[in-house]
Amino acid sequence: MRILSNSYFDKNPNLPDFDEIYIMEKGAYLPRLRSRKILCLDHQENVSEGIPIPVEIPYYLIIHSQPLTEVLHLYKLAKMYRTHQKIMILTATDIPQENISSEDLVLYHQKPSQSLLDHAEKIFSGAGFNTFHMLVHYHKKWICNPFPRTFDDQFLRKAIHHKDGLNI
Repeated sequence: MRILSNSYFDKNPNLPDFDEIYIMEKGAYLPRLRSRKILCLDHQENVSEGIPIPVEIPYYLIIHSQPLTEVLHLYKLAKMYRTHQKIMILTATDIPQENISSEDLVLYHQKPSQSLLDHAEKIFSGAGFNTFHMLVHYHKKWICNPFPRTFDDQFLRKAIHHKDGLNI
């Protein structure tokens, strides 16, 4: 179950009966779902071991696929924190060169590697399901910036984990 916004149920009032529902995180709204069985699962993210480019340390890392406005918002946020670090952006959206400094790096369609995450001084991202669960262990250096979504509630996701003792 990756639906955290109750508006989903308002826009889709005639949901079918399900055989099984898999709950992947806290915050899912269950009363409007009908199922024979509800299973709670833990999300397991496999992060690759390496990224095939040399990365100059120190750097900040931005992980956000799209849209461009949100990627640029995270980039401006990272620049506010920056003192001398390069900024590396992992994204799926085309970023016009005039929007970033020449010393910063954009990688398209790359999955972050364990070493890339480990060596980043700070990590900036939204609170989408996959990225959130990949970065929750990096909460001390992660700047989590939720964005509004139609059928997801990134603000709720961050609040639930913040309440559970993870200060992100």
